[in-house]
Amino acid sequence: MDVTDCVIGVERPQVGDVWKIIIELADRAGGAILIPDGTFLCREDMRAHLPEGMENDSVFVPEITLDAFERVAGPFTHPLT
Repeated sequence: MDVTDCVIGVERPQVGDVWKIIIELADRAGGAILIPDGTFLCREDMRAHLPEGMENDSVFVPEITLDAFERVAGPFTHPLT
């Protein structure tokens, strides 16, 4: 895990509760999740704050939830519940 002023980076989080915490933290903090394939999962209200061009690689949702994350990131071999 790496924490800076504006970024919390988590490398290779384990399936399960760690993902749930990351997802909830991103939603509550008004943040976003960068999926390893380069897709940026973020709340709709972030659209106006993204740098030019980043919108094209982003998926906007009303809230970042486990379901929204799984739709964007793809299915996992182990359920996250």
